[in-house]
Amino acid sequence: MGPWWLAAVVLAASGCASCLNPVALPTADQASQCAALPEACRNHVYVFLIDGPDPFDLANLGGVRQALISLGYIKTYCGQCWHAGYFQKEICRIHQEDESARFVVMGFSLGANAARDVAAGVQAEDVTIDLLVYCGGVGLGDDPKNRPGNATCVVNIVGGGADALAPALDGVNNMQLSDTSHFGSPTHASTLEMLVRQLTVIASLAPVVDLRPTAEPSDSPSAVERLNQPHDEWDFLQPTPPMPPPAP
Repeated sequence: MGPWWLAAVVLAASGCASCLNPVALPTADQASQCAALPEACRNHVYVFLIDGPDPFDLANLGGVRQALISLGYIKTYCGQCWHAGYFQKEICRIHQEDESARFVVMGFSLGANAARDVAAGVQAEDVTIDLLVYCGGVGLGDDPKNRPGNATCVVNIVGGGADALAPALDGVNNMQLSDTSHFGSPTHASTLEMLVRQLTVIASLAPVVDLRPTAEPSDSPSAVERLNQPHDEWDFLQPTPPMPPPAP
């Protein structure tokens, strides 16, 4: 354990470890894709990012969250794998309160297992997960349970290094990022590109609600209908008779 190890510990303890895997900046094309969507559509998309046992955020899921927020997806959550139970309850709550809600769940490392459990856990409440993403899911096997029936699209992303232990999954979209490490897959440019592309499609499915009030029919009779009618409380609608000419 030399000075490099000590420097890594100090960097992690200071909360700066996320800078080891900076997020690829959104391209102008990606930003324009998102900006072309109405804000109301993007606000119906809820993104849940679940980290593995990564207390120093080496994978920089916090940076991914900030990138998505900068693109207008302001309802993006980020937490550790032990927050999975809370996220599951939150998704069910949102599903009850927002009938137009769309859900994206992405997990890194053992957080991929947690993301799968969250998706499977909300199935009983008839919640659809529009996009389920595994990043560096070394703990996942090629098992049918990793393809929850309520997940419309499942993407499995693996990098190099420890990710060599992660098998390709049948029936899902597998992405191999050989030019990055296990901790680098969530912030890779290809990962962000995939997220933006999928989020654009998902947000476009959310309806835009016209909140302008509609005119309601009135029960009041019109002035024309009041002509030659008996006197009642609607007399104020009667045309005022002309005044007689002054006497000469």
